[in-house]
Amino acid sequence: MGIAYTVVAWLLLQVADVVMENIGAPDWVMQALLFLLLLGLLPALIFAWVFELTPEGIKRESEIAEGVSVVHQTRRKLDTLIIVTLVVAVAYLFWEGRLREPSTDAPTTAFEQGAGGEQKLTGMDALREQTEIAARVKNSADADGKTSIAVLPFVNLSSDPEQEYFSDGISEELLNVLAQIPALRVAARTSSFQFKGDNRDIGEIADLLKVGHVLEGSVRKAGTRLRITAQLIEAEDGFHLWSETYDRELEDVFAIQDDISKAIADALTAELGLKAELSPGASKATANTAAYEAFLKGRALVNQRGNQAITAGVRELERAVRLDPNYAPARAQLAIGITLLAASTGTYGDLTIDEVNERAGEQIAAAEKLDDDFAELWAARAILARVNFDPRSYLKYSEQALAIRPNYADALNWRVNALNGLGLAEQAVQAREELL
Repeated sequence: MGIAYTVVAWLLLQVADVVMENIGAPDWVMQALLFLLLLGLLPALIFAWVFELTPEGIKRESEIAEGVSVVHQTRRKLDTLIIVTLVVAVAYLFWEGRLREPSTDAPTTAFEQGAGGEQKLTGMDALREQTEIAARVKNSADADGKTSIAVLPFVNLSSDPEQEYFSDGISEELLNVLAQIPALRVAARTSSFQFKGDNRDIGEIADLLKVGHVLEGSVRKAGTRLRITAQLIEAEDGFHLWSETYDRELEDVFAIQDDISKAIADALTAELGLKAELSPGASKATANTAAYEAFLKGRALVNQRGNQAITAGVRELERAVRLDPNYAPARAQLAIGITLLAASTGTYGDLTIDEVNERAGEQIAAAEKLDDDFAELWAARAILARVNFDPRSYLKYSEQALAIRPNYADALNWRVNALNGLGLAEQAVQAREELL
């Protein structure tokens, strides 16, 4: 009886794990189920010791006359039950290991500090990293005629290593501006940022990312002075299509980003012989450079995932909003950071849903008044819908973000999650295959 109880309880936990994952149930639900099943083991053993199953029903063992016990029959039935359950369990394990599509309930390369200081991927972030790295843009030459580009992380040449977030942020901002060009395919951030510090040949990197062009460069920041060097390289032959060095004041950083993106668009237009010029969108600027720096640092921390990193990122983004209340991207990114600190499955904090709705909702509402249609805003709406268990809105808002920025890594992953949450398994598989 005890063995049968253990086997059935184990199978029940496996099934519950799959169901809980798909409906986005909080972690405590699974923990409570495990506790109840463990609690029930002792009564089951006592029951099996005191009572016996007979053709007339369950009776106390003391009430059964000697010589008429049916223990052997009962054991045979229990043996049959255990065998059937084990067969089901083996079938389940085979399906889980061989046939089931990997869960995409994960979003950037995300780490948390282990007890010994080592870094380890968290559950939801492990697949997010795999999916983002796999989200490599298909080469336009054999796709739909669009040209393709990867923006490698610009090298930090500043004397202060802490300025790394700034050079990375400039690279990501350029990537986002270029992604707004309809005729240009841009590799997702984590796809290209995995090559940070990698000295391999540009042609090899381009081949791995399946792009035709690579943008690389460097950033040197000294006080309020800024030097940004950028060069556009054709992957096939390694030739430089364009290069430029910008020596400006820090307050001109947005103009530099726009100049670089326009120059790249012009160079690609000339190379492809297009009749109409490619047209990049303008950067969403803030007049306050301190606010912009806080925004870049906060976003970089949130992208790292983990409670400590996101908490620090939220503080930086709150500072960005204080310095410039009218900077909509900072407000939207702050809403994302706050939501990721919810006490929910796949998030990293202990904020209640009410707290998240109040704080993140306030930032989303403020951002909407400034600009009601940009990628980060739709992404903030999407992740807030997720923690409120609204998979339809989760899907809708993720797709809205992707309509604006097709290579938005978070939105790519969240779309897959939403499809799984709605039970649209085939579409979810297709969405994952599109990333690959």
